[in-house]
Amino acid sequence: SSGINAEYGHLERCQHLESAHINPASYPHANKEQHPYTTQWLIGLSIAKAEKNQPINLDLTDPIQRFVSVVYQFAQSNEMITETLSVTAQHVKKRQLSDF
Repeated sequence: SSGINAEYGHLERCQHLESAHINPASYPHANKEQHPYTTQWLIGLSIAKAEKNQPINLDLTDPIQRFVSVVYQFAQSNEMITETLSVTAQHVKKRQLSDF
């Protein structure tokens, strides 16, 4: 959806983010028995390095909320909304991806 692609553009404009990388493939949940109808999308973020060991405050609340809203709108317009539809965002480090 073009709305989803636009949200990646919003992510890239966040302070301290160098780029956002979308992986357009969908992945089933690692625990298919517990989550048989789960699809996961992965978005990689390149974060700028801090200057002189200064902490980086990276607030992605608004872009994530907009992304979730766009996904729900897409699902609704394509008649995919069900009572069990749930969209969540989770921070995962690269080394943890194998757990998903």
